[in-house]
Amino acid sequence: MKKLNLVFSGILLSIFVFINSIAAANIILPEFKSIENLAFKDSACEIIQSCDLEEWNDEFEYESQPLTPDPFEIINRTVFNFNHFLYTRVIIYISDTYKNVLPYPVRDGITNFFENIKYPIRLVNSAIQLKGEKVVLETQKFAINTTFGILGLKNLAQTQWGINPSGEDLGQTLGHYGIGHGFYIVLPLIGPTSMRDLVGRVGDGFLSPLNQLPEQDLRIGSNGLETINDWPPTMDLYFNLTAEAFDSYSSIKDGYAQIRANKVSH
Repeated sequence: MKKLNLVFSGILLSIFVFINSIAAANIILPEFKSIENLAFKDSACEIIQSCDLEEWNDEFEYESQPLTPDPFEIINRTVFNFNHFLYTRVIIYISDTYKNVLPYPVRDGITNFFENIKYPIRLVNSAIQLKGEKVVLETQKFAINTTFGILGLKNLAQTQWGINPSGEDLGQTLGHYGIGHGFYIVLPLIGPTSMRDLVGRVGDGFLSPLNQLPEQDLRIGSNGLETINDWPPTMDLYFNLTAEAFDSYSSIKDGYAQIRANKVSH
């Protein structure tokens, strides 16, 4: 299985580098006055580590950014509409039920635990980008939360010591070294991404401790729990961001590109 994953990753990376070299566009987006009609997520809360619209506005830089090419827009719009159907007809009800069964402190603890356990992803990508300060801060955060925070269930590093570095991932690392988005992709259920960030997701998967668990049932169960636990804030954010948008697809696509560009620049 690991050999197949490596082969798949190599194929994706090769395709990405080739297409990126011929599909790079020099188109500039207009300035946005507010982020309230912008994107859903790469996992939206994960992009800026918050589901608070005010914090989205604080993080957003009102600068023009290169537009991600969208040669498969017809397919992407079809998947987007399929996702919207799932969000509004299925997932929202599962999300609400989950939210009603588990109180917020429990869900917050689960979120903190999964963020803490993905320390290797943030550490390695910070190191590859030669961001020494982030390496130190990430290590401090992990040590504090793993010990005093009861295996990461509490984010004491942030609440008590103010240590909360912005996370790094492989997509940002590739962008840091000048590799562009490639073309835009909408994945079933997951949502917006780009060829660069899709390669990044696969690469980061090899660093995730969740994917190193010995039993397949444990791997599936832990990743499933993380996904379901993310749904309540994600659904709230999704409906807030798309409620007033004239064209939800374009708003999410443009916002995704700008937010990822902003993350790469920090």
